[in-house]
Amino acid sequence: MSVARVHDSLQQSADIESVDLGETLRRLCDDLAAGVAGAAQRLEVEADSGLTVSSRTAVALSLVATELVTNALKYAYGPGEPGRVEVSAKARPSGGVEVRVCDFGRGLPPNWATRPRSDGGGLGMRVIRVMLERIGAELEVGSAEGPGTCFTVLV
Repeated sequence: MSVARVHDSLQQSADIESVDLGETLRRLCDDLAAGVAGAAQRLEVEADSGLTVSSRTAVALSLVATELVTNALKYAYGPGEPGRVEVSAKARPSGGVEVRVCDFGRGLPPNWATRPRSDGGGLGMRVIRVMLERIGAELEVGSAEGPGTCFTVLV
C-alpha cells in the first residue's frame, strides 16, 4: 500500500523524480484509517503544502510512516479508549524534512529503549531501521505532551 501511494503520486506529478510527501502521507493515512475500525476519528494528518522529496525518500518514509501509524493505532490506546494519533510532515529550517508520528496514549514500555536488541527487535522496527539507513535519516523517540510517544524522522 505504501509503495502504491508513492506510485500514484509519481503518476500525478510532472516530475517523475519528485513526490509530494504531504499528499502521499494523507492518502496513506486515509488507507490505514479505512482498514482499522475507529481509526478515521483518531488519525490527524498535517503537512506543509508543496513539500517534495525524491521518489526513493518517499518510498522509505511511506514504509516507515505505515509501521509507526499502524503501531500507534494498535497499541497506544486500550480497546474502546479514545485518543488521537498525529502525523506531520514539514520542511526543516536546515534543509530536509521532518516526519512525526505522535500518540497520547500509554507510552512505550519502561524497558523499551534498554531491552536487548540481539534479535533486531520486531519486524516493524527492523523495516524502519533499514529504510532509515537507506536514506541517511535519523529516528528520535520521545514523549508527546504528557503520556504518549512521538517518533520523529529527520532526513
